[in-house]
Amino acid sequence: MSITLEEFKDLLSDNNYLFHLHTDYTDGLNNIEDYFCYASKNKFKTIVFTEHVRKKMTYNFDDFYNEIKRIEKNFETVTAFVGVESKILPNGSLDIPDSILPKIDILCLACHSFPDDINLYAEAFKKVFVDTKWKPFLRVWVHPGRFIQRIGLSRHNIDIFQSLINTALDEGVFIEDNIKQKLLLRNIIDNTPSETLVVGHDAHSVSELDIR
Repeated sequence: MSITLEEFKDLLSDNNYLFHLHTDYTDGLNNIEDYFCYASKNKFKTIVFTEHVRKKMTYNFDDFYNEIKRIEKNFETVTAFVGVESKILPNGSLDIPDSILPKIDILCLACHSFPDDINLYAEAFKKVFVDTKWKPFLRVWVHPGRFIQRIGLSRHNIDIFQSLINTALDEGVFIEDNIKQKLLLRNIIDNTPSETLVVGHDAHSVSELDIR
């Protein structure tokens, strides 16, 4: 990893970054250089790419990584970090190939296409949060609460979500405040310590970076 915990905390407190960016390597509309240009034009100092990954990759991750590093050399005022968005599987593992781990700066944990089972969801997330394999990585739970919102905002489900937030924080996982998805559990996010929150755009195009 090329970013330390303290450096990441400084990045968050500086609040001059663009986090959670998807490119045309997967389901984004813009290429890597487009994001660099936007950051440079709008005076953002740091950008964090968080491309989707799967154990069976649909693109060459080395090409993705190398392109970021190559383009970064042309933008003296912008620093880029290579993150990935990996979905949590029902068995409590991550859908990510071990081969790319050495090149990852930030590991984003996400819920996608998960069975509608709140207990299975809670167990899977807790397993990932405490798994020693992932603890060396700087981890961020992205678009948290989307699953709970989908299956229903009952008191039971909300209590489980709050418990998972607490476990994540205890295990050193940062929480994304996803400004794109307008998740309804604002009271929980608002009561989460600000130094553990990462503002994320979940951008699939440069135009979505204008959302504030």
